[in-house]
This record gives sequence, C-alpha cells and structure tokens, in this order.
Amino acid sequence: MAATEEKDDDDERPSTASSSSSSTYEAHLAETVRNVKMLSMASLAATLCGTPLLLELASPDLASGAKLTICAVVDGFGVFTTALLQWFVSPYVLRMRVTDGGGGGGGGDRGDDRGDDVIAVDKLTLLGFTFTETFRASDMREADTMRPLVTWQANGKLHYVEMANVPKALYDRLDLERFDAQAAAEKHSRSEAERRRRAGDRDDDDDDDD
Repeated sequence: MAATEEKDDDDERPSTASSSSSSTYEAHLAETVRNVKMLSMASLAATLCGTPLLLELASPDLASGAKLTICAVVDGFGVFTTALLQWFVSPYVLRMRVTDGGGGGGGGDRGDDRGDDVIAVDKLTLLGFTFTETFRASDMREADTMRPLVTWQANGKLHYVEMANVPKALYDRLDLERFDAQAAAEKHSRSEAERRRRAGDRDDDDDDDD
C-alpha cells in the first residue's frame, strides 16, 4: 500500500512542475545579457587600471598633463560605453512570475481580479547581480518612450520581455496582447483580409443579381 501511495506522489510531481513552468517567464537571452554586462564591467576595470600603467611603461617621459588627458579620454570612453549598455539593457526582464493574485490560477473569467495580481520580475544591476522588482498588474501601462527594449512600464520603471517566449497562460492572465505590437499587427492584418473578403462577396452577390 505504501509503495502505491509513493507512486501516486511521483505521478503528481510532474504536473506541479508543469503548472509552475507554464506560469513563469524565462528569458532565452538571460545568460547572454548577463555575460555581456560582466564582460563590459571587466573591460572597464581593465581600462581604468591599465591605461595609466601602459602610459607609464610606454611613454615614461611624457608630460603628466598629457598623461592625465589621455587617461581621461580613454577612461571616459570606457565609462560611457558601459553606462550606455546599462541604459540599453536595464529594462530587460530575466524572469517573471505572478507571486500573488486575487483570482488564483489562470483559468476562468477573472474580471477585476486581474489587477490584484502581484508580479515579480528579476533584472540585472550595473554590476551584473540579480535583483527583484514587484508591481501590480493594474500598474502596467504602455511606455511613453522611444527607448529600445521596452514593452511596458509600471510605477515609472521600464520592462522588456520577449513576447514570443511568454507562456500562454501568463500571457493571457496579464493580458499582454495590449503591449504586443506584433500581435496587434497580425490582428489588424486578419481584420483587413476579412474586410476585403466580405467586400468581394458583396460584389459577387451584386453581379449575380444583375
């Protein structure tokens, strides 16, 4: 009897894991983005430390003012490129999940309960460490910005997800179609095709009447 109960428990585990994975978004490029940020920080550290040393070894007779100018230019460029990378990828969401919600799971008519969902997203700091931000689904708005890699904003913070990789259950639960430009374009294309088809049918009916 104990063996049967243990087998039943084993049978239930895959469904639990499947349910968890279907409601959690994982960015496909998460490790790539992290590695690029780490490489950028390592390059900046090497630039800040190595430029004065190389100048001293290569041109020991160079005037101090010239050395400082060269260091400032090279180090400034390194800081600028690192800051630009951080600005570019700071909205990138590595992981997203619903941590709490008034409507429970993803099925059924949620109505106003959708706004009660508390969403947690993992992102990267300047140094490449992971931190978590939380916000309610009702706080999600279209981002009023021309910045790249932005899907929506919440409480003044920008967020970007790869829409094609969001699990359908999570996509529908958070109504992400309102932020999905590709889905909107496809929907518009289908509606235009349907409109042209109906216009063609009406023309055929008019020809038949004549």
